[in-house]
Amino acid sequence: MITSLGRNIYPEAVETAYRIHPQIQNVMIFADQLPHVVGVVVTDAWDLKIATADLLKLGQESLPEICRIQEFHFLTPTEAKEEGFYTVTGRPLRSQIWQTIQTRRNLL
Repeated sequence: MITSLGRNIYPEAVETAYRIHPQIQNVMIFADQLPHVVGVVVTDAWDLKIATADLLKLGQESLPEICRIQEFHFLTPTEAKEEGFYTVTGRPLRSQIWQTIQTRRNLL
């Protein structure tokens, strides 16, 4: 992925770093032509403020600044499944996920 600032980000490395959090089931990042990294986090955490703080700290401890998620969007596992965000084999459908997140971002 290439950010709007011309920085190259490898999604697999970033997503793996965030997945070590015990309450995170999946993370997908988006950064193509964006000024910062946007993360879609699948979790059943009941307190998203605490989850956000934990993920911000995790990013600060393990990733360079340009790779850290700056904008979080949370989905429950049920939401992700109902929206059809995964293939039959469990791989994320990035384009479909991104379209949904763009719609949500435009509503904010």
